[in-house]
Amino acid sequence: MRPLTSLLLLLLVVAGTAQSASSVDLSISATTHPAACDIRLENGGHVDYGVLQRSDLNADSSRETLLPARNLGWSISCGYAVPVGLQWTDNHAAYGSLPVGTQYFSMGKDGRGAPIGSLEILYGDATVADGQTVAAISRQTGSATWIPNLTGIVDNRFVLAFAAPGTGTLGAFASYSGQLLLSTRIAPLDTLDQTRVIQLDASATVEIIYL
Repeated sequence: MRPLTSLLLLLLVVAGTAQSASSVDLSISATTHPAACDIRLENGGHVDYGVLQRSDLNADSSRETLLPARNLGWSISCGYAVPVGLQWTDNHAAYGSLPVGTQYFSMGKDGRGAPIGSLEILYGDATVADGQTVAAISRQTGSATWIPNLTGIVDNRFVLAFAAPGTGTLGAFASYSGQLLLSTRIAPLDTLDQTRVIQLDASATVEIIYL
């Protein structure tokens, strides 16, 4: 997301009239943002599990299926060192997830409207910022307090950022990179419509928050 920079300079001058003015008001208003940061996801953020057969799913139809974890590279580049956070939005939240929770992203719904499963997104422990390994920290939306995020898990209630090395304090960096770990579950087949093709359909948006 590229921030827009705007500058408003307002000079209020009282035009000469029969009664001259003895003062002039100068009002300056500015909204500034740091240099734009670009975020990139490997393969355009697209992950494809291909075609799954019935034999690929849990033989016990009353239990969920945990698909093989996938890794997805990511990077952020900024014009100069700036503290940023990342906030994720589940674009298919209305379809529901199974299990239910703020860390679970929807995998879409089946022909009867039942949630197909869930996706969890985690930041690995090898996130690098300006050549240094950094730890994830989180802040609940609306809060000013950062807490360690020991698992690196994405939760849509929180902004996730990275601490300066050896501290729990928000750091400022010009470049960030790492690996996302994607953990995908398919709901028990007993809960799904097995008379139709089941299409896994997760969609999420990540936004850079300038801090």
